[in-house]
Amino acid sequence: MTEQFVRAVLEHQLGYSDLKSAARNSIEFSFLPGSSIWDDGVVGRHTAECRNPETPDCRALALHSPKAALQFRLEDDFAAFEEDILSWELAPLD
Repeated sequence: MTEQFVRAVLEHQLGYSDLKSAARNSIEFSFLPGSSIWDDGVVGRHTAECRNPETPDCRALALHSPKAALQFRLEDDFAAFEEDILSWELAPLD
């Protein structure tokens, strides 16, 4: 998928939020079994039990749903990546 994301950026000028949506949608609309963390297929709008993804009820969903488990992993990876980016120092332009 990385190659496809690179092409999407270079050939279609997609931005980070576009790529993030594509990654989320690839899980939401996959054939993975189980419940989703997103409400009625509206990616970005959490279900009632997951309005706060850190609650025990929401995290328990991942124990019973392969789809939710992968969605949690993706969201955790996004958070780690975005936190890491904030720590980058810009190289001076010569």
